[in-house]
Amino acid sequence: MIGMKKGRAVWLVTWDWGVTDCGKYTDTESIAAIINSRRSGESVRQLVELLYVTKFYTLSQRMDWARGGKSNHLSHFGSINGTPWVEQIFCGHGPSRLYARRVNDLSIERNENGEEKATWTETATHSIQNTLRMG
Repeated sequence: MIGMKKGRAVWLVTWDWGVTDCGKYTDTESIAAIINSRRSGESVRQLVELLYVTKFYTLSQRMDWARGGKSNHLSHFGSINGTPWVEQIFCGHGPSRLYARRVNDLSIERNENGEEKATWTETATHSIQNTLRMG
């Protein structure tokens, strides 16, 4: 590897293609955002909604969303045994939804071809290491 960004705790926002894909190599599009871990769950929830709305909504739908219209409940926090868990956020519907959560040890390595590989460790409900190749 040519270069490496050291492991850090961050909010990682990815496109959620389903639990069965967890831990598999995916394409560059899977990581939607990397956000400072000091942000609150509510702050990240708002950012995640903005990412989703910007990608999928028409201009008039964006205007409704900005006014707090019918798409008010686009995102929600996860839960553990029925108790809301603000360190896990889901946004959207079906196969194109965003999944945000705090992760540990996010590292990015770059090889001599300029391809990047991200690795991280899931926290709380996930205890597996994930890897993402970006190229």
